Amino acid sequence: MEDQKKGNVVPDWLVEFHGHLCPFLVVGWRMGQEALNRLGAQREHDQGLFLFTELGGDTLRAQSCYEDGLQAATGCTTGKGTLRRLNFGKVAAVLARPGDTAVRVALRPEVCDALAQADYAAERRQGKPASVVSQTAIEDAVGRVARMSADELFSFERFSVVHFTPVMASPARTRCALCGEYVFDQDAVFKDGRVLCHPCAGHSSAL
Repeated sequence: MEDQKKGNVVPDWLVEFHGHLCPFLVVGWRMGQEALNRLGAQREHDQGLFLFTELGGDTLRAQSCYEDGLQAATGCTTGKGTLRRLNFGKVAAVLARPGDTAVRVALRPEVCDALAQADYAAERRQGKPASVVSQTAIEDAVGRVARMSADELFSFERFSVVHFTPVMASPARTRCALCGEYVFDQDAVFKDGRVLCHPCAGHSSAL
């Protein structure tokens, strides 16, 4: 692509979207590209491919930047409902074509160890946000990822049959009897003879 960052395999628009350049953003971008190549697929525009990321969790992790790289490379995104988080605590992902084949790509342990010893990681452990880590440290860590071959970076596993059938949600919706906001029928709560949204039904909020 023409808008590549110098010495980096990540396009400028991805860095702008993500907010900073870092090694795990590059890991995710390359992981997604390799998954597409090995699946014999093109970047997904609709809902023909599904991506399962294995890191997950609700805690802040430097490694989770790889998920933005994966989404950008594969076209499988949270907004299209084609990204699922498995919460396995691993820097890995499965790209699947439902009813057909899938490929799992995992970052090799020795690469994780090498990145953990880089100056970039040392600055992050000092409490520096990724966007203010020194340019030298960023270029070093990103360069390590960019220079490695796919087989040096990742291990690969192919699945011949994928037993996964995505469920298409109904567009039917109903107004909550208390707040008046629309809630999709499959997410509604029936309580005391009324249709309610989860907050009005007294279910705990994520906030």
